[in-house]
Amino acid sequence: MKGEQLRSVPPPSRFFCNAFGKYLSSSTNLPDSHPISPSQSCKSNVQTAWIAWLTVATTLTVCLVPAAGTTVDFEDLPLKPGQPFYNGEDGSGGFVSQQVEFVNTFNPAYGSWSGWSYSRETDNNSPGFTNQYSAYPGGGASGSEKYGVAFSSLNGGGVGSYPEIFLPPGKTPHSIKVANTTYAALSMLDGDAFSKKFGGPTGDAPDWFRLSVTGLDAAREPVGQVEHYLADYRSINPAEDYVLDVWQKVDLRPLASREVAILQMQLHSSDTGPFGMNTPAYFAADDLVLTDAVVLGDYNRTNGVDAADYTVWCDQLGNLVSPPGNGPDGNGNGLVDSDDYIVWKTSFEQITRSRKTTVVANVPEPTRLCLLAIGTLATFFYLTSWTRTCTS
Repeated sequence: MKGEQLRSVPPPSRFFCNAFGKYLSSSTNLPDSHPISPSQSCKSNVQTAWIAWLTVATTLTVCLVPAAGTTVDFEDLPLKPGQPFYNGEDGSGGFVSQQVEFVNTFNPAYGSWSGWSYSRETDNNSPGFTNQYSAYPGGGASGSEKYGVAFSSLNGGGVGSYPEIFLPPGKTPHSIKVANTTYAALSMLDGDAFSKKFGGPTGDAPDWFRLSVTGLDAAREPVGQVEHYLADYRSINPAEDYVLDVWQKVDLRPLASREVAILQMQLHSSDTGPFGMNTPAYFAADDLVLTDAVVLGDYNRTNGVDAADYTVWCDQLGNLVSPPGNGPDGNGNGLVDSDDYIVWKTSFEQITRSRKTTVVANVPEPTRLCLLAIGTLATFFYLTSWTRTCTS
């Protein structure tokens, strides 16, 4: 069903979208629905040129402001000489790196933990529970020393919690690198006393091991989800079966359009039993990248809201979106519909009004002026051909 066009919601033509987008860019009081039809959308050259120039100027101004990024690589976290890992045994409830909080639960009665730990173990050969803190690639991402290790005890049939990450205000997730732990990887490759060998005796069993990253808002309501396979034996071609043995980047930008405050990790496997998942419920993580929170209505992910975002919405109107909240699904209901136009409209009006109050005091830099000149010329040549289309 992904990307399926709903016939009950016919999308406007691309030409109409572009024309309406330019029309919208000239006003801070936007209509709640389409006020003009394609036959009414051809305006005079002078008016349309002025509107298009404003669109170019707005877009360039927004695009020239980069998003500030933060990379959480665990290298700032302390380990004493001879200490290979930290698992929360001090009862602190977690740890903080680059203002990002990783939650940990430690049970002193059993010496057990759940949630997050961090490690510098490099053993990718020893199987079993005693090697639960090692990343299967043999170290951190990009050759770094330290990395995070997550244990999802609830997925493993125990008590405790899912691994969670609390983001600082104003930041939104961009990506994270993940890998198998040695414990989980060797269990899937060879089997053990509790878990099956993936693929089964013949190698044909369609086994899999999947990480789900759910974005939660401040009220702990789910607003989106990203999934990534740490092992996958479902292909009809056995040569494509794999247990992940390297660090792999997971794109978290589908969560960035919502106000995500918490990242909750869960693990799922084809190998389950009466008490839950049999596969060891561990994975390793590194290089969590955060950027400034995305403004609602920024459907093309340029860290701003302009007429180009309207065009993205217009082109995908009526499409189903997976996961919900991705692309121009501004309200996160899984469908690109008229409500997503309202999300864009509200944000665009706020930004445009704010910009108009400060435009006199802001003098563009020479480079920006050059870019605006280029954009104006490009707009002129475009409008020349567009006028011929309108009058033909």
